[in-house]
Amino acid sequence: MQNSALKAWLDSSYLSGANQSWIEQLYEDFLTDPDSVDANWRSTFQQLPGTGVKPDQFHSQTREYFRRLAKDASRYSSTISDPDTNVKQVKVLQLINAYRFRGHQHANLDPLGLWHPAR
Repeated sequence: MQNSALKAWLDSSYLSGANQSWIEQLYEDFLTDPDSVDANWRSTFQQLPGTGVKPDQFHSQTREYFRRLAKDASRYSSTISDPDTNVKQVKVLQLINAYRFRGHQHANLDPLGLWHPAR
């Protein structure tokens, strides 16, 4: 059993790990022009389901779009419309901190009223 599992893993290990991005690019090349890839890879890709359908957009284009979006600094800058925003933010943080330190003193630990002290 282990030998067959090991053999199956070794037979398919070239499809995973560090080779994954290279194979993905090779597959995109195949979708663009099937004759641009090696015949062995072409036959492998042709066996995949849905090979005849061209995608609307390649995965590499989507990745590149999000890389550019992440580098766009203007998306992260904010304009402050209220001059007291920083003061309000500090007060919110102080309120949260107060609940952390003193909240247990005001908490209703028995909301259903099931606990009866010993008489």
